[in-house]
Amino acid sequence: MALDLADLARRAAEAGGEEAVASVSLRRELTVRATPDGACAPPRRTFDLLVRLMVRDGAGRIGVARCSTSSSGAQLQALAEQAHAQAAAARTDLRPLPDVGHGAGHEGFDLPTAALDPIHAAGAARQAAAAIGMAVGRDRSAVWRSETIELAVARSGGGDATDRRTGVQLVAEAVDGDGRLVGYAQGSAPSITDLAADDIGRRATPLALPFDRSGRPQLLGAHEPLILLAPAFAPLLVAFGRAALTGHSHAVGMSPYTGRAGLPVAPEGVTLTDAPRYLHTLARAIDVEGAAACPVTLIDDGHFAETVHDTCSAAEAGLPASTGHAGELGGTPSGAAPRNLLLAGGDVASVESLLMPVDHGVVIGAVDQVAPEGPGSTRFTAIGRAAYLVDRGTPVRLLGDVFLSGDVADVVASIDGLTTASELVARLDRLPERTTATSCPTALTAGVRVLV
Repeated sequence: MALDLADLARRAAEAGGEEAVASVSLRRELTVRATPDGACAPPRRTFDLLVRLMVRDGAGRIGVARCSTSSSGAQLQALAEQAHAQAAAARTDLRPLPDVGHGAGHEGFDLPTAALDPIHAAGAARQAAAAIGMAVGRDRSAVWRSETIELAVARSGGGDATDRRTGVQLVAEAVDGDGRLVGYAQGSAPSITDLAADDIGRRATPLALPFDRSGRPQLLGAHEPLILLAPAFAPLLVAFGRAALTGHSHAVGMSPYTGRAGLPVAPEGVTLTDAPRYLHTLARAIDVEGAAACPVTLIDDGHFAETVHDTCSAAEAGLPASTGHAGELGGTPSGAAPRNLLLAGGDVASVESLLMPVDHGVVIGAVDQVAPEGPGSTRFTAIGRAAYLVDRGTPVRLLGDVFLSGDVADVVASIDGLTTASELVARLDRLPERTTATSCPTALTAGVRVLV
């Protein structure tokens, strides 16, 4: 029997009392790893149910509790008791409770994808792995991940909203005999019909063959050109959004753009938006608080425009409503964050054309482990994967994994070229509200130090 999330959310809210909001999310995922020879690891399935409850007691104090097994009346009553106990230990909080309402519809739910078919997944993963062009003796593999998300939010006394979406990601990797990642590509989409396994595999083909390991390149300073392929650029844009473009960071004066509305912060032509209903992203109608997910223009033609909000930061800023970007029911210390970033493409026809004027620099295939230097800081460290030294417009030497440090605001401000074509880069998370889907082109930029 299928679980009725909307009914569960209403029952949880009623258990919370006169002022309560309940948020219920259900995530199902399928993961399959395959190699070109047909070897395939057993499909792995996960099922994550999470119930959150936010209450306000008679003294105006707010409490939030959560658990992953609440479905019976007794379990919901225990959850309500936990939330009220949290409220009793809190200070008076006069912010409004989330105003639950239906968001605009989207086309982000696909029935064939929601079936989580392991046969289709294994076939696509094998196909992508086989399409990677490499010398004999190198390792090739591909990983398929698909998910279906359901979300229901209800408020005691009336008001409820639901949403559902699907997502799929196919990652192809090439590893050399020394265990270094030498080729990387990914494809992300709301539907399995939007992924071309062959193309993803071909894009994971190493940029330079054979691999020259002689000599050690010098440390590249922040003024040196850096070519970030979409899987490398997207995580830095996500970190940029979390640090610089949230309502909370502006309210507390931590964003480098505080007080700079309408002023230039990036080159002309750079437009960055959060587009939760964009056709080629992992769409959202509402956030975890039940607020409608609204499109927000963050940077408009190089000028800082707006920020995203949850209910808490909207109240801090004196705004009438959230923009639908809550990362947690009741808000989080770091505030809301953009999750469906869309960076408009530029006028460079291809990656090869972007590389052509680079006399000496580095091209990076992917970025992992982006870490801010402190809470709300735009300065970061990260690991660049499948990195190559560029000499006179051509990748000539494998660097492998490199250490990156710099400021994400400088990376955006230093953009010197963008390809016309964009790519959707997703980061799927067990908590659906933390999943990000960034559509961006390959970028030529600077502002990052590269340590080999």
